[in-house]
Amino acid sequence: MESTFLRGTGRKPWRHQIEAVDCILHALSVDGRRNLLVQHATGSGKSATMALLVHQLAEQVHDPTKKGFTLILLLSDRLQLDRQLGDTLETFLSRCHGSSRLRRCETRTGQLMKVLSSLGQLVERSAKALVVVTTKQKLDRVLSDGKNSLDLSPIFACGRVAVICEECHRAHFEGGKTAEAVRMLFGGGRSTQPEDLVYIGFTGTPSPSCLRLFRASVHGYHLGQAEKEGVVLDVLTNYETCRLQSLSEKCRYILADLQRVAQSYDEAFATDMKAMVVCRRRVDVVSYVQQLRKLAQSTNGWLPGLGWSPGFFLNRGICGFFSGAVGDLLEERLNGLPLLEACRSARILVVCNKLETGFDEPRLAAMYLDRCLESDVKMVQVLSRINRPLPGKDSVYVRDFHDQWAAVRLAFDRFRRVVEGGRCGGRRFRRRRCRNRVWCHQIAEHDVQLEQMLQTPLPPEKILQLTETHQRLRKELHLTGGSRLMSLLKATRRLAQEVGSDVSMVNAVELAGSPSRIVFVDQKAVVKHRRTWGKR
Repeated sequence: MESTFLRGTGRKPWRHQIEAVDCILHALSVDGRRNLLVQHATGSGKSATMALLVHQLAEQVHDPTKKGFTLILLLSDRLQLDRQLGDTLETFLSRCHGSSRLRRCETRTGQLMKVLSSLGQLVERSAKALVVVTTKQKLDRVLSDGKNSLDLSPIFACGRVAVICEECHRAHFEGGKTAEAVRMLFGGGRSTQPEDLVYIGFTGTPSPSCLRLFRASVHGYHLGQAEKEGVVLDVLTNYETCRLQSLSEKCRYILADLQRVAQSYDEAFATDMKAMVVCRRRVDVVSYVQQLRKLAQSTNGWLPGLGWSPGFFLNRGICGFFSGAVGDLLEERLNGLPLLEACRSARILVVCNKLETGFDEPRLAAMYLDRCLESDVKMVQVLSRINRPLPGKDSVYVRDFHDQWAAVRLAFDRFRRVVEGGRCGGRRFRRRRCRNRVWCHQIAEHDVQLEQMLQTPLPPEKILQLTETHQRLRKELHLTGGSRLMSLLKATRRLAQEVGSDVSMVNAVELAGSPSRIVFVDQKAVVKHRRTWGKR
């Protein structure tokens, strides 16, 4: 397999890539009905590993006694990731003389429908498996468009079917539309998986729903190993928290910080590096792009640390990426370029729920977080966009505008080991865990809103009301102290001085000695959300 990998990718494989494919092939030969999970750290070459696996499965001769694979479905859930995987696989198979069996269905659902409808003819009397690359969304639409009369179960007479899923930790895969669509298309029920169909999932951050489908990893190469062996960079080494309020302050800081960051690299990489700004809302993406372009214009079209190109950065060097529209403004209109060209052209990528996971761009070296990341999986996935090493790139930089350092560190520690499947603790435990996660995220959002509120004078009664609300909720939320506490207390003191309220001042000072984190939150919002989870 080493020679095949070298021929397909043009480079020598890492040890974990060959081991993973070996483990999968062995597991399939022992128990062909078992779903298989591969936990490989984000940035450790999963796309190339999947290409090698597809080649090995497709090359197996269809022996009726051994039940080889006749169809391999390679699924992703992002357009950018679909094209990235498709390009990697097509290059790999073409170099290994197997691209004639590849079908890429990336334009529209009808293209996938046409391929699936003609599967019987395509696989009949063939010695190699057919490989279909598409997105989960297109597969979902095959059923939702009313074309659920399609039955692909006769294909099992020719051999087995493998569904290889990239980023299989996605919540909508297991227990969602995609799993249901796959089962029903191949003759199973809504909750019954056909015997000759097997899922092979790849992820660096297995979620609980992922572990329920796959149970345990057939091969693991976790984040801690990848960092230790230099396969990926440690993104927490240069992690800093920055307390900035207005958008203009943040934009000025980003441009100045990029100049400082660029000075830490050699000139060859500094003139080619990229940065990513992660936003909370789509409208924030538009605001960031417009403000950064305005500042770039004031510096004659030059972005510090990213080289010189008159006028380039005003048009194509700063691009925003989001789904849907902001008013009547679409992403392509904002950038003046299609998605793929904008990704290649942009030196500062401003994103909201797009390109945050699965996006492979080794030139990304700096990230600016202007959003509270809601889960451990999200934290690791988003920050890992910048962990790819390159010649001249031996470190990366993260700037956090929302003080998430403690949560981020715990999230990375969780995935610096192989995540094992286990008992979830029952329905009540899962409900409580999910509820608390939502509350904690909501409180983080209220922290930001409160800091903005305290910029203007408020009645002392309002401050006391917010404080009392927190005291009633503190025991239930079990939140520990944080560095944001002092900034909140200082802001409260300033406000108390402005309104001349000694009561507010005393209350703030007394709370400063509390071991718990002081969070001001609207009780109605929390209670409203809590009711969605039923009675305790």
